[in-house]
Amino acid sequence: MKLRALLISFIAILVLAACSNDAANNKESDNTDSDNKNLKVYTTVFPLYSMTKEIAGDTMEVESIYPKNVNMHNYEPSQKDILNYAKGDLFIYTNHELDPVAKKIHETIENDTEVLEAFNNEEAFIEDEHHHDHDHDHDATEEDDEHDHDHGHDATKEEDEHDHDHDHDATKEEDEHDHDHGHDATEEEDEHDHDHGHDHHHHGEFDPHVWLDPELATQMAENIKDKLVEMNPDEKETYEKNFESLKADLEELSNSLDEAMKDKKRDTVYISHESIGYLAHKYDFKQVGIHGLNDDEPSQKELTHMIEDIKETKTPYILREQNVSSRLTDMIGKETDVEFLPFHNLEALTDNDPEDSTYQSLMKENIETLKKALQE
Repeated sequence: MKLRALLISFIAILVLAACSNDAANNKESDNTDSDNKNLKVYTTVFPLYSMTKEIAGDTMEVESIYPKNVNMHNYEPSQKDILNYAKGDLFIYTNHELDPVAKKIHETIENDTEVLEAFNNEEAFIEDEHHHDHDHDHDATEEDDEHDHDHGHDATKEEDEHDHDHDHDATKEEDEHDHDHGHDATEEEDEHDHDHGHDHHHHGEFDPHVWLDPELATQMAENIKDKLVEMNPDEKETYEKNFESLKADLEELSNSLDEAMKDKKRDTVYISHESIGYLAHKYDFKQVGIHGLNDDEPSQKELTHMIEDIKETKTPYILREQNVSSRLTDMIGKETDVEFLPFHNLEALTDNDPEDSTYQSLMKENIETLKKALQE
């Protein structure tokens, strides 16, 4: 009896030990899965969010930094927001040159989190033509007037001051020059950097809306996939599979665009702000934005010219975007009796967008809008 009791006790101990090991192993496995799923990814514009979420599946938590209804050209995150982004595992944006706000965030958080510049094909960048035209058209007269004024009225004064400087202030000029270089260089550089950064945000040199071309969006999607694989190699098969599915969708969108752009009856699209430069360049039509690329408003002369052109060409439609002020667009609509067509620039979602919106679903609607604007 005693031997039997000992055997039963020994077997019971072995069973309990095995259960404990299984529980420990299961807990460790659960913790590993939890760690992977707790990877936090922040993105800028909606297409990056949508594509990252589709590729990552349920292995990562993905969030856009842009609230609903926001306009990327005037959005500034708070310092608290930026500190929150630093707590994430990955921050994804398009490109330094295309997204100055993201560049600022990158420089702040790069020591705390991984960062991905998703679009690195700089040869594909489209310049802000409106900005250059605006500078040349509106500043030329002012520049000429100032030039003539300086030469016509200040020549004698300039010569007198020049002689006066050479006769009396040479030493003072040298001292001030040395003082400026010795003591103000850093201040000058800081002011230059500050001005450059501020101006670049509001008057960027390039059109940031690269994602509206599905072929360029595919390049970003592949870079995102590669980065996710690098960060979480255990899920490589999942990311590769999800990317291939997304890639097929993007190819279908690109083919649909190609088809929609055939046999165009019109060569100009009027839109609430200049967001379709990449598509206009690719498919050889002209975009006319009521607002400039950075939401700058047209002059009265430009506004009058738009209204006259719309009437003369009997343009039937203006594309109105989801997050651009409609005051001037509405005014032109009343003056010309055009119909407004919805167009989603995909910078950010609005309260009117379905919760299950994706890059693909919104682009399908955009393609139908462009087809109507150019073929009817």
